[in-house]
Amino acid sequence: MVIGKTNCPEFAFGAITESAVGGRTLNPRFPGSTAGGSSGGEAAVVAAGISALGLGTDYGGSLRWPAQCVGITALRPTPRIVPDLGIVPGAGGWYGVGNPAPPGARLQTATQAIGPLARSVRDLRTALAVLADLRPGVQSLAAGAGPGNIAVAWSDGSALGPVRREVSAMIASLAEQISPEVRTLTHVPDLFAGSLAAYNRLRPLDPMIDHAAAVASQEHLVIPANLDVIRRSMETDARELEAAFAESAQARSQDLAVFNTADIVLLPVAGGPACDVTGKLDIDGQSIFGWDIMGQCRAVTMVGAPVVSLPVALSSEGLPLSVQVVARPGADALALDFAEWLEGVTAVRSGGFP
Repeated sequence: MVIGKTNCPEFAFGAITESAVGGRTLNPRFPGSTAGGSSGGEAAVVAAGISALGLGTDYGGSLRWPAQCVGITALRPTPRIVPDLGIVPGAGGWYGVGNPAPPGARLQTATQAIGPLARSVRDLRTALAVLADLRPGVQSLAAGAGPGNIAVAWSDGSALGPVRREVSAMIASLAEQISPEVRTLTHVPDLFAGSLAAYNRLRPLDPMIDHAAAVASQEHLVIPANLDVIRRSMETDARELEAAFAESAQARSQDLAVFNTADIVLLPVAGGPACDVTGKLDIDGQSIFGWDIMGQCRAVTMVGAPVVSLPVALSSEGLPLSVQVVARPGADALALDFAEWLEGVTAVRSGGFP
């Protein structure tokens, strides 16, 4: 049942949620910090207890990052497990007429996903079962798998962007804590680094056909920075675009090789906790903004893997710190199984969340 419409930044472009229509979305649990973006309004509603489940989209972290900011869970499913037509504003564009693969915008078509936000992994599992059953052929999720037969790889994500020392310590401590319970544990410092470089090169080149159609003759209503992003994407040279796609395919193939020896990958959601309401995040004295905050999420997006965002600890300010529980593409049930086990392991240690 739909109980309301929540706020998001214009065209979902933003690490904080603020718009001309809905104003600024505040963090209901941690005043002074953002609720994240772009699904920040939905995350705030779930965190506040207004609804049990929320629905958002994730292209570069727009489910995982706001979930961390407010201290709840989120699932970015394997792309297209949940039907995805209509994600991009139609306005007569390709999605508007039901074509799932426009000739431009291939990165967004291939990697953006619709997924749930909830206050527990169990609720994420229920939500995905309902959402996925809308598409014929998707099976019910498997029963929980024990950790003893799971091989885990982990990284502090510092190869993907600036990371606080306390975040590095948090994920190292988590790895040490679970080490006796899992089959194997492997530290992979540069995990998914090639995929992040490919994503960052390709995203601004990916032609935003639907966005351009949506703003045509209404450009004066669009934030100038967003309009510039859309216009620049439409000027992409075809040869440059093809080269970027070839690079991304190679990087993705190389980075997916980690799943030849690991069943689950653990990474932080970001280099620090929720940023302030202006979008600034302090990383041990260095300020970063906007998309720079979400490098750890963008890398996983490029790989095309299912991932659960799970709060496991608190920062020095008392803000949630979350990990990404990542499984190979298509293994959504395994990501949920391991995340649910990890949720039980860390709940007391992190003190829980109100």
